[in-house]
Amino acid sequence: MRLLILSIVILSTIISKNIRAQAFHFNDTLTTLVKSTDQSPAHWYLEIFNDTDSDTLLRWKADLSGIMPGWIISFDDQNNYYPSIMHNDSANFTLYAPPLYPQKLIIGNTLNLVAGIGSAKFCIYNPNEPAFKQWIIYEFIITPGALSVNVVSPLENVIIMEDQIDFGDDFMNGNFEIYSIQGSLHYSGTIDHSIQNIDITASGTYLIRVYFDGRVYSRKFIR
Repeated sequence: MRLLILSIVILSTIISKNIRAQAFHFNDTLTTLVKSTDQSPAHWYLEIFNDTDSDTLLRWKADLSGIMPGWIISFDDQNNYYPSIMHNDSANFTLYAPPLYPQKLIIGNTLNLVAGIGSAKFCIYNPNEPAFKQWIIYEFIITPGALSVNVVSPLENVIIMEDQIDFGDDFMNGNFEIYSIQGSLHYSGTIDHSIQNIDITASGTYLIRVYFDGRVYSRKFIR
C-alpha cells in the first residue's frame, strides 16, 4: 500500500511538472519570407499563446548561425526591443494571461543590400522548467532588389532538373534568374518552353526567380 501511494505521488509530480512546462504554444513555428533587398527591414509577427491562467516567465535564445553576413536580426517581445542581437544571445520576457491584445514575437531582418538565403532560429522555453523547448524558425529568401517590381508570388508547375528547366506555356518570353544560396547570380535568360544546358548539378540551395507580366515568381529548390 505504501509503495502504491509513493508511485501515485511520483506520477502526480511528473504530470504536474509536464503541465507547467508546456505553458505556451504557437500555431505556426516555421515561416518563410520572400523579399528583395529593397524591402528592408523584413519583419514577421508570430503570435504566442499562454496555456495557463497566470503570467509566465519565458526566455528566448537565438541561433543565428544560418544567416547571411551583413544581415542584422532584431527581436521584439512587445515589451522589450532588441535592435541587434548576436548568435546565442538570450533574454527573459513575460507571457501575459489573459493578454489585453494578442501577444506576438516580432523578428526583423535589416538586409543591408545583402541578398541570399538563410534562417534565424529562436528557442523559446521556461527557464524554471527547461525540459520543454519550442523552436521557431524564420527563413529568409532575399533576392537582389528591383524597385519597379514588388509583387512576389509562388512559382508552381515548373520542373527543375540537373541540366534543364521545363516552364511549359505559363511564362513564354518572360525572364528568369537562378541565384545561389549566397545570393550570387548563377544563370539568367529568356523563358522558352524548355531551357537546356543549365549546370545546376552542384549540391546546395538555389532560388529561381521568374519575371513575367509585371509580377515576380520565386521558388527555392535544393540540389
